[in-house]
Parts: sequence; C-alpha cells; structure tokens
Amino acid sequence: MISLDDLTANNLGLINVIAYASYSDQELEEIKESGELAQYAYYNEVPVGLVICKPLQPVSSKSPAGLLIDKLCVLPAYSGKYGLEDSLLEYVENVTRKRHLDKIYVVTEDPSQWHKFGFVYEDASQELYRNLNLSVSDDTNIGRLSIPGTHNSAACHTALPSVQCQGASVTKQLEHGVRFLDVRLSRNFITTHDDDEHRNDLIVIHGNFPVKLLGSVKFSELLDEVYNFVDKHPSEFVILSLKQEGTGTWDNQNDEFANVINDRFISKNRDKWYLRSELPALRDCRGKIVLFRRFGVQSGEKQGSLGIPAPSWSYNTTDDDRGCIRVQDFCEIKTEQDIPKKAEYVKNMINNAKSYNSTNSDPKLFINFCSGSNFFDRDCWPEKVTEGLMVASLDECYGKGCGTVILDYSEKNDWKLVKKLVDQNF
Repeated sequence: MISLDDLTANNLGLINVIAYASYSDQELEEIKESGELAQYAYYNEVPVGLVICKPLQPVSSKSPAGLLIDKLCVLPAYSGKYGLEDSLLEYVENVTRKRHLDKIYVVTEDPSQWHKFGFVYEDASQELYRNLNLSVSDDTNIGRLSIPGTHNSAACHTALPSVQCQGASVTKQLEHGVRFLDVRLSRNFITTHDDDEHRNDLIVIHGNFPVKLLGSVKFSELLDEVYNFVDKHPSEFVILSLKQEGTGTWDNQNDEFANVINDRFISKNRDKWYLRSELPALRDCRGKIVLFRRFGVQSGEKQGSLGIPAPSWSYNTTDDDRGCIRVQDFCEIKTEQDIPKKAEYVKNMINNAKSYNSTNSDPKLFINFCSGSNFFDRDCWPEKVTEGLMVASLDECYGKGCGTVILDYSEKNDWKLVKKLVDQNF
C-alpha cells in the first residue's frame, strides 16, 4: 500500500538516507519549511521515496513560471515497482494545478528516463544555464553554491603559445553557466599616446602578454559584455576577479591601481556592482558584478567598500585557508606527470568544499583552479592540461556545495564540466 506524507522535524533526517545526499541542517530546515513542496512516499508504512520541488520564479515577475523537481528518488529495492514514482509525480501535478501553474521542470543528464512520464526535452543550454539561479533561494550565500569559473577568462583569442586559455568568448561562457571570471589587467602599453588618460585605459593580459595577438582587449570592452549579461538576466550574478599584472609600475602605496579601477571603471555604474567585503547572499547580488579583489588597498575606507579582499595567497598552493576564502592554485605543471597530481589537488578541494558546506553555516568561498602550464613544454600548455583533467573525470566527485571550480577551455566536450557543476545546485 502506497501513501504520501509531509516532512516533519522528527523524520527530516531520512532525506539524506533516501536521496543518498548530504544536505546541511540549514538546507534540511528550508526543505521542511517548503511545506507541500516536499513529500515522503511510504510503502506498507515504510519510507522508501521522496520528492522535493521548488518554484521556478523569474526575478522580473511576481508569478512562478512552474515547479522544478529538485529531487525525486525511490530506494533501489523499490524503484520501478509498485508505482511509487508515478504516485510522487501525480502528487507534483496536483500541487502544480492547485497553484495554477502550467509546467513542471526537471534537470537531468538522461532525458530519456523522463519521457515515459510525459516530459519533453528542452535544450537546457538555451535557458537554464543563462538563468541558473532562478529557482535558488534569495537566502542562499554564494559560498554554498557550485560555481563554474574560467581562468584568464578573456584569453580566448589567437595569442602567443600558452597565453590562450579559453576557446569561447566571455559572453558565451556566461550564457553556458560560468559565473566566475578571472581577469588580469595592465596599463595600456600598446597605445602610442604617453598620457594617463590613454595608459590607464586598462587592457586585459595574461602574464606580461596581451590576450590578443593583433591588437588588445580593453577592460571597458569586457565590462560591457558582463553588464549586458546581468542586465538581460537579473536573477544572475557574476564574480569578477581582478588582478594587476604586467610590467608597468604603479604607486600602490597611494592606491593608484585601486583608484583607477574605482574612479574610471566602477563609479559610473556603481549600482551594477556588489562592493562589500563579506560574501553576499543571492538577494544582495542578483543582477550585479561581485568584485573579487586580487589587489591590495591601503585606504581603510576602501578596504571595506571595494570588494571581497583576496590580495594574496601562497604561491603554487595546494590548500591555503584565508578565512572567508580557501584556495587551491597549484600552477607549476613542469612535466606531463604533474597533470594527474593537479587533478588530485582539484578533487581534494572539491571534497573539502562539499564537506565544509554540509557541516558549517559560516560562508566560505572555495577557489579551486584547474589551470597550470609550462611555457617551455607544449605538452604542458593549457589545452593539454585541460585534456588531462578531463581524462581524470573531475565531475565524478562533484556534489552539492563544491565551491568555485575555475577551468581552462571550459567549452570542451560541449561544456561538460561547466554544465555538470551547475546541475549540482538543483
């Protein structure tokens, strides 16, 4: 005999058993508070299945677009038998009708398993990955999410060997789910004008080299791409990591670089930025650029109002905990034999993030670089390292709350590592 019942404080812990998951206490409480959007399925009074739903709520509308099935599962010994899955789906359909909604959505790697229940496949890359935070609670801190990032994000043009790190534009990256951009900036040393107005029109570089072989990519051009994206997708945020690189000199005792960033690039669009020093909840950063500041600031006033501070961490680190951020940035890939080592460091940090986010309520941003290279060995250039990490199956250790994973050539295998990371948030 099949029956359905609510989640209560007394049976809440069964979720992790039935779903083979590791929801934190806070997440379990949020699920309980969702009321009719979560139900257990019982067979002969034994709890053997569950369904958890969320409203899919466009930020620009007061009305939900539909219900998203976050989790629907039945214990293996009962799955496919007794009609348990059908009973749970029928319950979701009834809630959908009761709320006067038209659609039920599910995110899946295997659409065929849902066809028998009447679901029709929609290309997720067209909508889901552009608006991936639509159904995520406003209360969620960004440190608790699984966030795809890109290393030297604008190094997507034909460039010198080992300089190019991406094969798709910044806009394409954002449309496919990337929400952390890594950008290195320099004075414009290509300009023929020798005045601050032109030299401080910053350009994007990788090390000491422009990210474009012929010409340059101006920081203002990159910012326009990001502004355009968050304007079109107000449910989303973009973490923008900015770092000073190159051969030019700056008077940083007097915050010259910080002042150029603030006065020339941020001030005229300040409403589009999240500039506080603490990690934000989604409600505070939707439709905004979250500044991740990889440069120092001397001014006490600016230290708390010019982004999340991350001016330094240990070079070539495998694990550096700096309080509100924790970093893996092992980058010296001297030989091919270092690539499997790099993969293990990435996996270790993913597991650290999952463990922390399942047991701690204090937000922490895990920054996990998949990048590394050796200019003098073509087998250790960024694309080769990426291929090695794909072979290492990083996605097999993905899970809920696995932090910010920063990729080279993020578009590889139809954005596989990006999409699977995004899917952990549902």
